Amino acid sequence: MLEALEATRNHVNTGNVIFSYRRPPCWTGGLWDRYPFALSPSKMALSMVRNPAACQLYRISAQRRGPVLEQVRTVVWHETYQEPVVDKEYYRKPEEIDDLTHTRPVRSALATQSTSVFNYPEVTKFTSYVMRKGDRAVARSIVEKSFEHLKRHQIKKYHEAAPDEKPYIDCNPVRIFHTAIDNCKPAVGVKSVKRGGKTYQVPTPLTDNRRRFLAMNWMIAETRENRDWPTQSFAKKLSSNLLEAYQEQGKVIKRKYDLHKLADANKAYGHFRFW
Repeated sequence: MLEALEATRNHVNTGNVIFSYRRPPCWTGGLWDRYPFALSPSKMALSMVRNPAACQLYRISAQRRGPVLEQVRTVVWHETYQEPVVDKEYYRKPEEIDDLTHTRPVRSALATQSTSVFNYPEVTKFTSYVMRKGDRAVARSIVEKSFEHLKRHQIKKYHEAAPDEKPYIDCNPVRIFHTAIDNCKPAVGVKSVKRGGKTYQVPTPLTDNRRRFLAMNWMIAETRENRDWPTQSFAKKLSSNLLEAYQEQGKVIKRKYDLHKLADANKAYGHFRFW
């Protein structure tokens, strides 16, 4: 029994629970022995074998005061499972017999992943930001209704326009949405840095994910704060904000310019940036 436990010292699989135990290469033997765990891997493996139903999934994490044992709460799939490929062209290619994917299990695809031509990752991300209390169906219906309002407004404008102006009127709500979000993305931001007991707003470049998050967050915040409730629905106000941002107008665009002005006013503190 003890030999079997020692053999499973680095990896234990009890069917429903997988326990991984790795010794980080940066930890020397003295540091490893200086911070002993409450349960050794052998004792923990023994408890898992005796009572698999009551087992939890743990991982080793390095903190300032030494390694600690943390519980992993959101792990569903083991690291040996590969990510699903949501692409029709991938499955149209001829299979390779010696490919490792025939032997490795595949994780389940997310409910939001689809191979449909109407599936847009940025619209799905925006729907997740609109969602409240986990009700994705309501958030999806709000975004779809706002696109419907955009479509109706642009078609009406198209029929009322002169013949020479019609080619310049875009009636695709998804294209309007992407252009509006791109117009709201800031180029630079600020970050609080404390020096000498004072806090300075230091200009800093933004990543693409951060720029997209700020643009979508500003759009949703302006819609929630400035809509005429209850006479005006959230979808109607969202469509008007998207249309204003598409034309580079409105309060969301003003927020972007205000952030640029704040970064320009604090450019003298740029040397405080250490990242």
